[in-house]
Amino acid sequence: MSVIGPRPVTLEETYEYGDARDEVLACKPGITGWWAATDRNNSTWGSGQRQARELWRPSRFR
Repeated sequence: MSVIGPRPVTLEETYEYGDARDEVLACKPGITGWWAATDRNNSTWGSGQRQARELWRPSRFR
């Protein structure tokens, strides 16, 4: 586990990641997500912004 990383999600939420699902699940989970540290009040699950933020960081540091 890391301090900042993809936050644990439910099985239903993993389907929202589509093709990137395996990439997100391959990263160590974090106590908090990148979106929470940067855009918590501005991004929502429904708008897709949260998913984009969660995917951006893991792929950026691989």
